[in-house]
Amino acid sequence: MWGSYVRLAQAHGYVPGESVLGGAYVLSRACVATLGAKGYLNLERTGDYLSEDVTFSLLAQAAGFKLKEFADRGQPFALAWRGLPMPPSQILAEGKKVVHSLKFSAADLALRAVFARNRRRVAAARGSRLASEAVSLEKHSRRLQIWVKWGPVAARALRENQPIQARRILRRCARVLPGLPLVWVGLVASFLPPAVNRSLHALRRSVRRIIGKAER
Repeated sequence: MWGSYVRLAQAHGYVPGESVLGGAYVLSRACVATLGAKGYLNLERTGDYLSEDVTFSLLAQAAGFKLKEFADRGQPFALAWRGLPMPPSQILAEGKKVVHSLKFSAADLALRAVFARNRRRVAAARGSRLASEAVSLEKHSRRLQIWVKWGPVAARALRENQPIQARRILRRCARVLPGLPLVWVGLVASFLPPAVNRSLHALRRSVRRIIGKAER
């Protein structure tokens, strides 16, 4: 299904495979309006899978728009496929506004806390109402760090048929993160017979493999 769009984009200078980084990018109002008018926002995939960032890069150029860099020095983005493109201190010094990629590993959560503390300092210095929101984000980041540390321990306890240990850990996590569904799923699993847990674990692995193949 992509051939006609590739040819249109190539007429505007597109190089096959050229793409923005999907972690953060901006579409202009004119671009979105044009994509909508051409029906590009209602396409249904019938051919090879393309990730969303590659798809929008292709369609934007097929509609006559260009890709531009927003992550150079003096520009607002700090982007990398994995990790950070520069130390957090440099990101803050350059006043970057959008940062990618930070996930939910223990190291990434520690980096999130660095930015959260900075937001709190800036908001407090400005006397902004955002100060309380920055504090809330920092506390949430700390709670997530607890889950990142102890969630895998609880999961391993379930796999090794130690439901009481898993239950003890998950109950503590529930007190810190009562709104996290995975905590409650784990608690329910800790009351199930071991054979059921093993079957569910095998099913989860199978679903992940199927999803991985579909995305490729």
